[in-house]
Amino acid sequence: MYRLSLVLFAFLFQALLLHAQSDSDYQRYLKKHGTTIQSQASSDDYDFSSLKKQLRGQRIVAIGEFTHGASEIFYLKNKLIEYLHKELDYGVVLLESGIGEILLPNYSRDTLSARRMIYSLTGPWQTKSHVPLMSLVKENPDLQIAGFDVQKSGGAFSRVIRPITEQVTDATGIDLIDLEKQNDALRKLLNSRKLTDDITSLKGSVLKDYRKLLSFLNSSGIGGSDKVPLKLFTQTIHNRIAYIHYRYDFLQDQDWNKRWLKRDSLMAENIRFLAEDIYPDKKIIILAHNFHISKYNPKEEVMGEYLTSILKDNVYTIGVYAANGSFADNGRNEQRLAASEGSGDIKHYISLQPGEIQFFDIPSKSKKGIEWVYRDITANDTFNDLSSTRTVNLSKWFDGLIFLKTVSPAVYKF
Repeated sequence: MYRLSLVLFAFLFQALLLHAQSDSDYQRYLKKHGTTIQSQASSDDYDFSSLKKQLRGQRIVAIGEFTHGASEIFYLKNKLIEYLHKELDYGVVLLESGIGEILLPNYSRDTLSARRMIYSLTGPWQTKSHVPLMSLVKENPDLQIAGFDVQKSGGAFSRVIRPITEQVTDATGIDLIDLEKQNDALRKLLNSRKLTDDITSLKGSVLKDYRKLLSFLNSSGIGGSDKVPLKLFTQTIHNRIAYIHYRYDFLQDQDWNKRWLKRDSLMAENIRFLAEDIYPDKKIIILAHNFHISKYNPKEEVMGEYLTSILKDNVYTIGVYAANGSFADNGRNEQRLAASEGSGDIKHYISLQPGEIQFFDIPSKSKKGIEWVYRDITANDTFNDLSSTRTVNLSKWFDGLIFLKTVSPAVYKF
């Protein structure tokens, strides 16, 4: 028994020694290859020099987030967008918000306040932290913003199309504002759990008018102006139709994987459309959840995978994670981050970094100190897939990583 205890003690001691060595190797790797973006949480100084070297030759950079409700991540992105715009000439920011809704803040920036502009964003992003981004857009006429989500994010599109409603009604008999209201009513019904005759009837009516509108737009060219660019107007109508179809299909088959796949593939197509048809000569920043921008997911087909196949090597993806603090969930409720589970948890390694915010590029092959990046590692407090998988393989998902030691909930009342 005594001998067995000695063997067990020796084994545990060796494991602890290897664990400590692994931690030291990681810290040495960061010292040599990483960049401390922010040294202290209270500091307003950000060092993006390493990202400048990494992104100099990239046309598109996709920046993720493990949640839609962490203030520090929003402020970090604001600073990074400003830096990339000024230093590397990135000229477009694409947001995980409705493609039709972001037309309002982009094309009416001269008449809208920065605070008013945030209300075209998706609900969880309508925060105090996004006002600086909109101020940046207002101050820089050469910086464009656009949405790429097939899901609506508010009622801003109705304001965008108001100037042409009379012309469209005279030509087609379609009241655009009323059609958007009918669409909203249908969307609420599509959120129900049971398919009814009322839903089928309203679906048929709304789709009939959207298709009639598309036919008219394709033949007449009406709607093309500084306030309502025809291509973006038409793409929004295509999105309205596509959304209705896949949500109606979901009511019939209850296939969650198919529903999420359809949304992500449509978002990828919107980004392709924006990159190639609207902003073919501009460098682009994409802002979305880690799940959507990831280049690979073992359980789901995600937007990032589609983008990689469409745009090849022109997209550099950055995953963003945090170790401590709390965040606001999509219902704006505060959630505490779970405690680290040890060396198999991403939070363990974030806690070892020298500064508050750290960046490092992921090499194509494993290096001493970051072996854990190339195997499955626990990543809690985030959405990884519909199966509630708790692990990710960071080397397969992303090209680079940004880690924050501490985050706090986004502020919605201000």
